[in-house]
Amino acid sequence: MYPHISQKDVYDFFRQFTRVCSVCGATDWMVTDFDVPAVTLIAAKDGQEYLVPPKEIPCCACICDRCGYVNLHAIGPIEKWIQLQKKSEQEPILD
Repeated sequence: MYPHISQKDVYDFFRQFTRVCSVCGATDWMVTDFDVPAVTLIAAKDGQEYLVPPKEIPCCACICDRCGYVNLHAIGPIEKWIQLQKKSEQEPILD
């Protein structure tokens, strides 16, 4: 589903942030592959009813290397960040 996103891209994205496990305090994480989203969340309107059609939020799972705690991260912002990085690499540097 996201063949243009590599594991290196994902880890580069997460290096921008200090990711501390809320359970054990560790900072080393694994991230699931991007062949298919680990989870697709369905957004609800006002927490009461589903949007029609439902808005799907593809997510990857981030897993603490130390204790195994799992949290989710939306793939969309990662994808946008990667596109911006590639665009900035292509822009000529003017002196």
